[in-house]
Amino acid sequence: MDPSFYEVMENLGALQDEANEKHRVAMTEANVPLATLGREHARAMGEANTHLSVLNQQHERDTAENSEKLHAHVSEYQREMAEADARLKSLGAENDRPRRAS
Repeated sequence: MDPSFYEVMENLGALQDEANEKHRVAMTEANVPLATLGREHARAMGEANTHLSVLNQQHERDTAENSEKLHAHVSEYQREMAEADARLKSLGAENDRPRRAS
């Protein structure tokens, strides 16, 4: 005897309900690890951001220190060059003076 249309529809409905429940359980189980991964990712990104912020502060501090050192070296070089120019001019002035005949 062939099942009636209504019996077939009831069986299909029951199969659909069972499939829906299995799907719901599977999605719930999948979402738990995803939520955990999401939290771990957010924590790791926060830590990385903090680390980058510290590195950026160190870089800015190092850059400022290096800039000060460079300016000090340039000033020292310019001072030494001015002294050398003054000595050269002094030597040149001595050579330009007429020499006394002895």
